[in-house]
Amino acid sequence: MADIDALEARFKALSFLNYGPDQKDKLEALLKDIPNPDTITDRAKKVRLLLLRGKTCLLKPAFDKGAEADIAKALKLAPDDAIAWVAISEAAWKKNNLTEAKEALDSALRINDKCQPALCQLSRILRAQAGTAVAKGKCDEQAALLDTALLKAKAAVAIDPADYESWACLGLALMQNSVAAGMNGADLNKALAALTQAQRRNDKDPDVEYNLGVAAGALGQYSAMAKHYLRAMELDPGLKKNATGMVELACSLLRNAADISNPEKGVAAEKTFRKKFCEKLPEVGSKDMKASLGSFVNLTDVLDKPAKKVGGEQTWLAMTVVSLVSNEAVQPMVWLCVDRSCTFVLVSVYRVLHTAMAMGDVIMVPFPGGATAQTETHAMPAIEGVKGSGATYTFPTIRAEPVMLVVNGSSIPSAKFHVPSIATRHFQ
Repeated sequence: MADIDALEARFKALSFLNYGPDQKDKLEALLKDIPNPDTITDRAKKVRLLLLRGKTCLLKPAFDKGAEADIAKALKLAPDDAIAWVAISEAAWKKNNLTEAKEALDSALRINDKCQPALCQLSRILRAQAGTAVAKGKCDEQAALLDTALLKAKAAVAIDPADYESWACLGLALMQNSVAAGMNGADLNKALAALTQAQRRNDKDPDVEYNLGVAAGALGQYSAMAKHYLRAMELDPGLKKNATGMVELACSLLRNAADISNPEKGVAAEKTFRKKFCEKLPEVGSKDMKASLGSFVNLTDVLDKPAKKVGGEQTWLAMTVVSLVSNEAVQPMVWLCVDRSCTFVLVSVYRVLHTAMAMGDVIMVPFPGGATAQTETHAMPAIEGVKGSGATYTFPTIRAEPVMLVVNGSSIPSAKFHVPSIATRHFQ
């Protein structure tokens, strides 16, 4: 059995990687080294070899009927083997039959209700079905499927908290729940925590590192994002294009904001800057009686501290939009703004289009309740060919709830809202 253990370890290492020339060669070499199961008389050994050969063939980009046939043979020999049912589920999913895949997992869990691979796979399939449901406009069905997917992932973690794959599955379930809720910050932070638990248990999985980068980026933690993407590229060079692209976007955002706010160049250097962007804002301590707003404050009154109501009233921070500094197609949208004291601040908003705000717009954010305001530092690692990398940026940053924002005296219209999405590795 020792030889099979080594072959299974090779399969595990291959399963982490993007399919490319290098993986193809290693896959073909592994298939060549797997003994022909038909020549094996020991039932248990034969089942393991059939499953190994079948699952290895499933790593190919296109569906392999031979893979399904091998797994079916193993299942016929060991109908009470829960792992074999998980494997046949993977084959069914590979040919896009989610119903058949889910039924196979139901069988696995009837045999062993504590089968972690089955619980994790079921969580993934439920999330895939949730994606199909929302595409058809069935939002209630989507919510129910995501709730169940989260429960299955939590159950897998509870069975053995030392299992990194269960933590990784939980992290993705939480992330998809966050997306469905319009980028819920609490779930995003929980997703980051779960993926961190997975990484602590296995620091060799590029998917975990890549998804940590996705979660950190969604939370605006750009230096942590870059660190995880770089590690993912190191573990799997096939991720270089996507990972580098995401780091480039973050560096571009920070570099743009730094250039524009530089008092020696950009907008901030213009003689009319203060009059154009700052002096038209409400004075600190004043009230907008027409809009029934509370007292206005400066950024320094709410930055890095709990915002308090003044005299029982809501306080508001008014700012002028200077420029959109993020990519138009990537959530969240990030605008560089300035308050009456001419302090620059990044305003990060999910679920809106880039047209929700434009240069010169006056935006108002309520404190407390409408946003958080913190000073954030981003030490970006140096990456060859990536402009803005190898530098450290520090900005006051506001993360605002879009439904609480007032833009030019009005709420953001519904036509300016947008359903967010994020791209993870093994999101399904």
